[in-house]
Amino acid sequence: YRGQLSFAFRYEANDLEMAAGFATQFNRARIDDEDYLANPNGIYDPDDEILAIFADGERVFDASLGIYGTYKKKLVFGLSFPSLIRARLDEIEGQSSNSGLSHFTAFFGGDLSVDDYKIKLQPSVLVKRLRSTPFQVDFNMLASFLQERLITGLKYTAGAEGNFGVLLGTKYNAVRFIYSYDVHLGDFQQYNGGSHEITVNFLLKRNKGKFDRSKKYRK
Repeated sequence: YRGQLSFAFRYEANDLEMAAGFATQFNRARIDDEDYLANPNGIYDPDDEILAIFADGERVFDASLGIYGTYKKKLVFGLSFPSLIRARLDEIEGQSSNSGLSHFTAFFGGDLSVDDYKIKLQPSVLVKRLRSTPFQVDFNMLASFLQERLITGLKYTAGAEGNFGVLLGTKYNAVRFIYSYDVHLGDFQQYNGGSHEITVNFLLKRNKGKFDRSKKYRK
């Protein structure tokens, strides 16, 4: 079971647009198969501390914080901390585990257009240090031509032996189709044929609201 409460707001100042969000969540994971736990001939080991925790129900509380911004609609940046607290409820009175700013993602990218050739280039870098995963850096390049009639891209991940990916797609009216393929660069690839992913985006136009917020503060 998981419950989450989140709050976000936006802020605009001249050429800078910012958004920030904060979320708290509660997780409870439990093994509820009593027949499995009571079966003496099964693989369940009553002395296994991890299974004992989940048999009773592991309860975890966590919080997350993130910001995202654009400058002149050309530069994009973001920073998030997905595990600010991450404490089991039976440990809150003591020391919480892995709390603070030790886990984060940082993102920086750009939007470069060559109007004469109807080309748009979107380079970006994503730095990740997340729970239970090694430190990684993603280098991405997305290119689109002729108003996204042709979309292509490359991705390289440094860390955890790394991986390499390519994508190809197109846009038809308000629908965008993208196919991507990733290959792991480590020893695991000899047991795996790579990963395939198909993405379909529906682009919906949003009309600007007619409400003038500045009227609220007028006489």
